[in-house]
Amino acid sequence: MLNKKILAASIAAAVTMSANAAVDLTNGTTALKYGSETIVNGGTIASAAALNFTVPVGLNLPTIAVNSEMFIRIELDNAKFATNAVEAGDLTISTAGTKAITKVGGGALTESYVVFGYSNTDTTTKSTDVLTFAFDNGTATGLTVTDKSKPVTVTYKLYENSASLAALNGGAGAVKETALAAYTFTTGQDIAKTFAGVENTALVAKQFKEFKATANVAAGKKAALGTVDLTVVTGVLAADDSAQVAEADVFTTPTTTASITGDFGFGKTWWLSALNTCGTAAAAGNTLTIAADKASATAPSLAFTAGQTLCVEVSGSEVIPRNSTGYKVSLASNTGVEGTIGSIVYDTTAVTIPYLTTFADYNQRVYILNNGSVPAPYTTTFQMEDGVTATAGAMATGTVPAKTMVAIKASDLVTFTGKTRGAAVIEIEASSSNIKATTQTVNLGDGSTDTLTLSVTGTN
Repeated sequence: MLNKKILAASIAAAVTMSANAAVDLTNGTTALKYGSETIVNGGTIASAAALNFTVPVGLNLPTIAVNSEMFIRIELDNAKFATNAVEAGDLTISTAGTKAITKVGGGALTESYVVFGYSNTDTTTKSTDVLTFAFDNGTATGLTVTDKSKPVTVTYKLYENSASLAALNGGAGAVKETALAAYTFTTGQDIAKTFAGVENTALVAKQFKEFKATANVAAGKKAALGTVDLTVVTGVLAADDSAQVAEADVFTTPTTTASITGDFGFGKTWWLSALNTCGTAAAAGNTLTIAADKASATAPSLAFTAGQTLCVEVSGSEVIPRNSTGYKVSLASNTGVEGTIGSIVYDTTAVTIPYLTTFADYNQRVYILNNGSVPAPYTTTFQMEDGVTATAGAMATGTVPAKTMVAIKASDLVTFTGKTRGAAVIEIEASSSNIKATTQTVNLGDGSTDTLTLSVTGTN
């Protein structure tokens, strides 16, 4: 857990430094994303350097001579200026020389536009010169967002001297116009990474009563099924400081109870561990309460900011059931924060039948010998040519008793439509060393036979 958090912190720091670079209205990739959980409709994005934006002057000529006056209009869509009114010093330009910038209209609190007058008395202004609007200058200005389901769009308009009235009114006559959805809103919760499942294998060699040893399994009887570790989306900012969001910014209650659904019909103890190896022992403060139907459980209040791992300890005397659907975890105090972790598979043995036929003039059988000391359940899947379908027959699933051979007619295994042939794989819950299999095909016309020893692969 620690390494992940250190990495996340370093990424967050890098993102925050990156965010402090101004938004470029000509480059959509510089637009900022704010956590929708950190602001409400009518709420404020606080003053911060990250909000600052730049835009090239973009004159209709390469340069404008000295003493030429221009008017610059900034418009906000879906937002208004907040906290403090806009000041003349909030706008700067990269042009050298003696410059005069004045605020000539708008920019008051609750207004969504501001107009500046600009002139340079001793240096020409180039089209490529850059304007910067600073939200963090002087008394500092923020943004009141109208509707967080929509972006805040910033529009820059440049007017020449003769169009000063149009600039004030936002009318026609702008010689340059640039707009960008500069501030957008999205979830800061990374749900996919919050829920990380682990696939555990119940061993056929242990009659499926113990798990295969891995880093998440202790002595075959204690297994980690997955971890819930609240994770945020890198690059999403908090509205109160324009820094990378943290778990507490976007998750309502990081310390919470949890409900879990899944198969709890086995195991001695179920608990949540602060260590992903289940190294935190089960205790009153972290043990699950299992429902009477064994299909759900509840967890006591725990902190999920550093991760909690679902753990089970088995006795070694009961069969561990297969579980492909996993365990669904819902954090009680965090609406919509839920995901699925964990699964349990068996290390089955595969019997491959490369040619399976139900042709009426043939009588084909599959023979399976189970030399093991326990019954071996099996399931069958089919592979066909284009245009052929397969419908599983009554014998497509079943059990091979211990120390027994079974004979399965191809016509009881499958019904083919389109043609009378295909292939199949039979998955048997047994060690491969205990399984032998053959097919025998009898030509009913002349009585000849064809016997094929089948490939058997799996765990010994």
